[in-house]
Amino acid sequence: GGITLEREDFNQDIKMQAELAIAESNIIIFVVDGRSELNQNDYLVRDMLIKSGKKVIVAVNKLDNLKLQEESVYNYYVLGFEYVIPISAVHNKGINALLDEVIKDVEESVDIEDESIKFTVIGRPNVGKSSLINALVGSKRSIVSDIAGTTRDATDSKFKYNGQDFTVIDTAGLRK
Repeated sequence: GGITLEREDFNQDIKMQAELAIAESNIIIFVVDGRSELNQNDYLVRDMLIKSGKKVIVAVNKLDNLKLQEESVYNYYVLGFEYVIPISAVHNKGINALLDEVIKDVEESVDIEDESIKFTVIGRPNVGKSSLINALVGSKRSIVSDIAGTTRDATDSKFKYNGQDFTVIDTAGLRK
């Protein structure tokens, strides 16, 4: 049935990519689709993130209007993470709130004077990760450079926001 297909999507390769990216990140943005029920793969991702012990921000994507946001956003606290932020990557809504949250968390744990904040965007296929990465490193923020990842098939994008350097550790395998 549908579940088997879904599970095959989420293969070992993808898991390995994710684990590498998680290991390199200060913080993780866990993207879920605000217009569909949480499914088995969302919970697989969640379990992986809880094990990592890293700070996780849940970005509930595809919430284009306020009514949707107010109704949906609370359903995602069930994942067990403290920070849940409604966004619409395609419409560039909630992106600044998300970045502000990333900065806040990292300031507590890392000396960020001389270092960029490294984060990764994780989620099951089709939740809008690519759109979110595009919105994050988009035209409004200055892209510093693209560095091809050496240990994995991925590209790290650097950008500045409010004077702070960020690096998105982009997992190619998770971008299906």
